[in-house]
Amino acid sequence: MKTQVGKMVVIGAMTLLAVAGAKAQSFNVFIGAPDDQSNPHSIASVETFNSWTPGLQNGLVSSPGLTAFSGTYNFTGNTGDITVADQYGGAGGTGNYVAMGNYWTGNDNPYSLTLGVDANYFGFWWSAGDANNNIQFYNDGVLLATFTSDHVVNALSGGGTILSVDNTPYNKSDYFGNPNAPFAGQNPSEPYAFVSIYATGLTFDEIRFDNGSFTSTGFESDNHTLFSGSLTPVGSQVFVTNLPVPEPGVTVLFGVASMGLLFFRRRRAIR
Repeated sequence: MKTQVGKMVVIGAMTLLAVAGAKAQSFNVFIGAPDDQSNPHSIASVETFNSWTPGLQNGLVSSPGLTAFSGTYNFTGNTGDITVADQYGGAGGTGNYVAMGNYWTGNDNPYSLTLGVDANYFGFWWSAGDANNNIQFYNDGVLLATFTSDHVVNALSGGGTILSVDNTPYNKSDYFGNPNAPFAGQNPSEPYAFVSIYATGLTFDEIRFDNGSFTSTGFESDNHTLFSGSLTPVGSQVFVTNLPVPEPGVTVLFGVASMGLLFFRRRRAIR
């Protein structure tokens, strides 16, 4: 009878673990079709950087395009450079884009975007991409997940095709080189794609952009897009990867399971 009680403790904890695991939290990463440069969700808020004054940015700058989120960019220490469209960026081949990293700003410090309203979706046009670019998602100062662009680089390497959600094949080679006149075909060794990141089961209120300590590269992006609420990826998008995040509830329940197992073993030992 004592053994049965011990088993019930362990089985009960394991059942709770299974239930918690069914509510997984993650960030799901997609890219658009080769020439997509804006998000597929027209209801989202977008910062195009086209109304910004080109040049190095220092300090806090309220985003004119993300007013619904009270979006504020922190470029303290000249960590961002607003650049006129060229072969490395600028959606549509016009206007401006934001760049960071030693190549552009002379330092390798990240910049951040803080939000007054929690978001579930972030999208951006990733131009002149390389595997050093990464984005960190936070909520209340706690790191939730890190997107590293090598996931996209790896998905597009090796030639051949890649399939969208609705099974449309895209030539991987079509993602390489600037797609916009008058820069079409320039910088052919680097990929250009609109990246969409959907948070499932959680929200974020801060995004940090980083390029590590690489002196010869930068992180270029445009059309920063945010949405608060549930969004479903569209058929033309390509699934790349998911970024799992820690689930505090699972950690606690694992502790309960361990305690139950220990309790069971100790009871057997004293029989």
